[in-house]
Amino acid sequence: MADDTRRVYEALRRALLAATRKRGERPNLVPGPDGNTEPAWVGYERHVMRTEVNTEMVHLRRAVSLRDLATEEAIMRVEREAEGHVDYVDKFAYGCAEIVTGYRDPQTGALRG
Repeated sequence: MADDTRRVYEALRRALLAATRKRGERPNLVPGPDGNTEPAWVGYERHVMRTEVNTEMVHLRRAVSLRDLATEEAIMRVEREAEGHVDYVDKFAYGCAEIVTGYRDPQTGALRG
């Protein structure tokens, strides 16, 4: 793992772990962005990760305008790929690190070829 990717991954993983410790504060069900009902903590964790991803992108100068920032769609795609895995936190954080470091498109979350 490249130095930037490792540092970003570790920072994002810490942020996500901190967010997961607050799940009990958001137990209610709410409408998700796709129209399905989800626990409120799911949306909170996506929000935390999008904020952290965009902060890292600005820090690394990968985002120089608003159109360069990661979208909710990109974060949702990475999160959905991690859903159901034993190592959900690791997969979600790593996928977000791939957005920051340019391996994934910040608009869609798709891997770049």
